[in-house]
Amino acid sequence: ALSNIEYDSFTNEIPINYKRENVVLRDSDNDILASDNTRDVIYSYLVKTCKMIDQNWTPPKGELNSRAIVYATIGQKGDLVSYRFLQSSGDFETDKSIVDAMQKAQPYLKLPTDNEKIGTMDFKFVFRINKDYKKVI
Repeated sequence: ALSNIEYDSFTNEIPINYKRENVVLRDSDNDILASDNTRDVIYSYLVKTCKMIDQNWTPPKGELNSRAIVYATIGQKGDLVSYRFLQSSGDFETDKSIVDAMQKAQPYLKLPTDNEKIGTMDFKFVFRINKDYKKVI
């Protein structure tokens, strides 16, 4: 299940396309526990996680106008359980810098729930680079 939230770190705005049902909580057996959680709690968690990754991301010099999308599963205690590229940047070094940033940012914050049956949360992270900035949304 993807969390289709794209955070704009420059405007700090909640995207219009955000929908609660885009967040699915799963237990350790991968069974769906809930597909509804408060918008603010999940959004706040995602924003903090994006910032943690962004602070650890150093894309290679000279790479302009790239975008990569990574699907990641984060465990209850903030561990990066798995990840895969949904869209490569098209550049090996840029993709490697993304993986390095995701690994260095660990441990992430604990998942925003007290329900210990919730084993993981899945998110979609978009990594963007252009001539003026880089960001993770």
